[in-house]
Amino acid sequence: MRNRSIDHSNRGGDIGACDELGLRPTSAAYGCTLDGGYEGRNVFMEEAMTRLALAVVLAALSISSAVAQAPATCESKAIGKDGKSLAGAAKNSFMAKCKREACEPKAVGSDGKALKGAAKNSFMAKCQREQA
Repeated sequence: MRNRSIDHSNRGGDIGACDELGLRPTSAAYGCTLDGGYEGRNVFMEEAMTRLALAVVLAALSISSAVAQAPATCESKAIGKDGKSLAGAAKNSFMAKCKREACEPKAVGSDGKALKGAAKNSFMAKCQREQA
């Protein structure tokens, strides 16, 4: 609630005038106040700080949800049907297939066409090394 002050031009500090109106008396320079707030309260600054705090909280929540939805890596996908992580030859085979499938759609030239031959082999080798 905003601090609403009423000045009765009563610089003598007549408390009776405030009591008649049901207001809280303040110092003689400020008169009476409606909401019981302290004198000199900066309501506009309080509202701005409240809005800023709300914006910071919302930003933090949106960032945390974005981080939680990060794409899974091949290593995190290497799980068998029984829910246990793969090991040995099964893991090696899965990792090779996963990396290959992750790099395949990226093998596109600057003209928008799929790479072929040595260019594709070079790109795929580099991409699969970086997938680690």
